[in-house]
Amino acid sequence: MAKKGDGGIFILLMFFICCVVSCIVGIIMWANGGALPGGLTAAQIAKAISGIKFTQAVQPNIIQAGGGSTGSFNFDHVLNATTVEGSDMGSLVTGKSQNDCDALCHSTNGCVGYTIDGTNCQLKNNVTLLEFKPGVSNLYSSGDIGGTLYQHFPYSRVDDGIYKSLWTFNGSLADAVSNCKANKDVCKGFTWDGTNTAVMYPRVLAVNGQGSQSGQAGVYTTLDQQPQFVTIGNQGYADTPTRTVTTVPQWSQSQPFNPTSDSDYFTNVAGPGWQGGSGWDAGPDSRSQKYDGVNYQHGLGPTASSNTITVSDLNGCMNACVKNTWCQSFVFDSSVKSCYMRRDQAAWPAVKLDAPTNQVCTPGGYYDISSASTKTCDCGVIDNSSCNTNTIGPGSGKGDGNKVSYIRLNPPLAEYCPQQCQNDINCVVGWYDTTNGNCNLYEFTPSQVQTNQSTKTTTWMLQNFS
Repeated sequence: MAKKGDGGIFILLMFFICCVVSCIVGIIMWANGGALPGGLTAAQIAKAISGIKFTQAVQPNIIQAGGGSTGSFNFDHVLNATTVEGSDMGSLVTGKSQNDCDALCHSTNGCVGYTIDGTNCQLKNNVTLLEFKPGVSNLYSSGDIGGTLYQHFPYSRVDDGIYKSLWTFNGSLADAVSNCKANKDVCKGFTWDGTNTAVMYPRVLAVNGQGSQSGQAGVYTTLDQQPQFVTIGNQGYADTPTRTVTTVPQWSQSQPFNPTSDSDYFTNVAGPGWQGGSGWDAGPDSRSQKYDGVNYQHGLGPTASSNTITVSDLNGCMNACVKNTWCQSFVFDSSVKSCYMRRDQAAWPAVKLDAPTNQVCTPGGYYDISSASTKTCDCGVIDNSSCNTNTIGPGSGKGDGNKVSYIRLNPPLAEYCPQQCQNDINCVVGWYDTTNGNCNLYEFTPSQVQTNQSTKTTTWMLQNFS
């Protein structure tokens, strides 16, 4: 049964069909040279259309801000950081897990971060500038909308002699932040004097941990280019170090160091524990045992070539080593085009070995009938009648006509020592002495501090500084 109103719908449908049919008939007539109602011909319409210019619609450039209907889309866990005073958003919310707090911030208008302590969640409405605070690990900051621009370190910058200033800016701190951000491709941080002067830098390598600066003065860096080291002058430690490395003058960079090619970073000049020249293999890297989990410090092990890559030529090997800050030397094999990158600047082995077995020498002795005395041998006895002389000496490496070994030039001691600590995954802190070039590294926190030491400087890894 037809419902009320169906008749009206039917009439409208018939009217629509008639219009479509009429249009089709008109287009066919027009396409064949006829005139449409009103007298327009195909030629006249084509002429009119030719004067019309069509343009493509372009989406507007939308800048994200922190004032939308929801908070940020993702949050980054930021260590050693707190928000500035007045950043708390509302009251502390209890009984929340980290995931609960994350979801709450995302769904809250204007929320750009939060802290979570146990089950206590505190939302944040401002993470633009963060404060450095050692040992704090409860902050999550926006990774997109309203995210962190810079972290403030209340210390002075250490002049590393490597990263030069870009320019000086005069204005407020807010304007200095904007100035560096506007040039973020080159500016990764700046110093602020607390009044009206900022100096922009491509990198701030280290800050001086002695005495905090007051107020807003100090160093500001992006989160991905934080200072690597915290330096404390005139200080060392009496604790026995885990290991000591020493810079060698003939392997030091000339200052100022201005490399123009990868080869400028290396030398094969002979030095202590380093034979140099072609036809010589520095051997496996004793330092790699910390990374590979296999101890072959006193001999060859199954992962001795764990850092070997294939390259096209010697320059490719140099390029690869330059890009890896932990690479301190390398062995290039021209026969198979391989590059073995080493974490050490000393040639293998660390101690004297028995050549046939590559094992640590075991002292022994024999009774010499001709002299009626007992002879002592540092690497065992052969046939109970002579000392074993088929040995490999400490740092002697191996002869190999296909190979050439290069060592990386050492930067200044102030950079070299913390770099050695950074290359050791277990290193906490180190200190160096300019009188002897020694860099003493600790895989634990030393306690016997020595102050007023004019030739000594302590450098902490940033994440371990307290």
